[in-house]
Amino acid sequence: MSAPRISIIIPTLNEAGTLRRAIASARAEEADEVIVADGGSTDATRRVATAAGARVIAVSPPQRARQMNAGAAAATGDLLVFLHADTILLPGSLEALRATARNSEIVGGGFWRRYRSGSVLLAVSSLLGNERARRLGWCFGDQAIWARRAVFLRLGGYPEKPLFEDLDFTRKLRRVGRIHLIVPGVETSARRFRDGTVSRLLGDILLTVHHVCRTAAR
Repeated sequence: MSAPRISIIIPTLNEAGTLRRAIASARAEEADEVIVADGGSTDATRRVATAAGARVIAVSPPQRARQMNAGAAAATGDLLVFLHADTILLPGSLEALRATARNSEIVGGGFWRRYRSGSVLLAVSSLLGNERARRLGWCFGDQAIWARRAVFLRLGGYPEKPLFEDLDFTRKLRRVGRIHLIVPGVETSARRFRDGTVSRLLGDILLTVHHVCRTAAR
């Protein structure tokens, strides 16, 4: 049985400073293709992507879910991995994904996540997030959501909305099969928490609780 082809899809908008490392990590892990779905960057993002060996597609207007869906439509792999531009795959991650994909009952999931930070709060946040993903199958985008391409397309991809498209998609994914968290996983930037770690973490938690409660009330 041949190994499944893996497509890495990276949505971007002015990510020239972080993108090179993300693509390099995917190529080091022998991804079969890397697609950068760019939303109209005005910096050197596209040049960086091309120089690093990625295929660039233009998506307009910019919107993360729309960009990821466009990347999936252009992909040729059996497995789709949606990687943030400020996130890198850790050594052995795609080998672990290929091994996991041998189980046909598993349809997708995410990757074990750690932050590129010495913050104890973010370390705790990672532990909680990884446990939530492992037990409930709910993953956020910085956990590098992955799915079998056929299943992703059958589910209609990500809902094109400004928030929680990642959580909504993994909840749909969980309804059609088993979810698995890949270890070793990914390391992601802590830049979105740079200004006020505690307040940002509390905001993320409150938004998540609001979303779950709203969904449960439907």
